Amino acid sequence: MSEMKCMLLFSAVILALLLGFASKQYTQRDLTSRLDHLPIQGTGYRGHDVPLTAGEQSIFGDARVIKRIYRLGKLSFVFLAIDGSRYRHAVHDPAYCFRGMGWEVEKRSPIPFEGGEAALLSLAQEERHRTALFWFSDGAHRHSSIIHYWFQATARRLTFGLLGTEPLFIILQPMGSYPPSWYQVIHYFGPLHDL
Repeated sequence: MSEMKCMLLFSAVILALLLGFASKQYTQRDLTSRLDHLPIQGTGYRGHDVPLTAGEQSIFGDARVIKRIYRLGKLSFVFLAIDGSRYRHAVHDPAYCFRGMGWEVEKRSPIPFEGGEAALLSLAQEERHRTALFWFSDGAHRHSSIIHYWFQATARRLTFGLLGTEPLFIILQPMGSYPPSWYQVIHYFGPLHDL
């Protein structure tokens, strides 16, 4: 290998190490999350925290996670939100998790939502059926594409936060067998619009 190629390779390795170190320092410094300000109760709704299972804790690692049961009028649902800024592997396509739990994704439908859209999953397991609603949000825009999420999160890390905030992953599931009106939940449950 020529001396010039060795110098270029050595420089690239040093640059990669410096960027990795700077990124780690930035991530450790960036300890606040939009989830820290999520109210547990307010006008027309009440919630309570639910502890993560041991399996969930192992999957989510150091990510900031909130799991709650909310009641909005007569509607009840499970709320799960993940901020993967400290552990990016915690955020992934929810279809994989549902398949891992034995559910088949029968249908995926877009649901218009302020600043973009959410995705409604229709799930089946033998004779049982249920739905789940999910999206990714950077505080202003909402979408249901895991690839778009990876692009946003990677761009944010590479620019040390200059290209926006960490997108949150939000998933809503029904309490029990019958889903609430997801339209009412996403339009009248105010805290969702602040995430």
